[in-house]
Amino acid sequence: MRELLGLPLAEAEATLVAAGYRVTSVETKSRKGQPGNEKRVLRVRKTAESEMELIYALFKTDLFWMPE
Repeated sequence: MRELLGLPLAEAEATLVAAGYRVTSVETKSRKGQPGNEKRVLRVRKTAESEMELIYALFKTDLFWMPE
């Protein structure tokens, strides 16, 4: 399986589902709670034989994006 760290969450989820895994996604935040516009994978963990957990956070990847 290809490396998933740093990928957009939707792309990582689709990759795992296509490989036959059931996926759980969990958001994490920094202590400062900085706003972001794109969900990126920080950690991938196998939780059972056919289950994976993705830990993700919001990153500001668009230089001109402003929180509402």
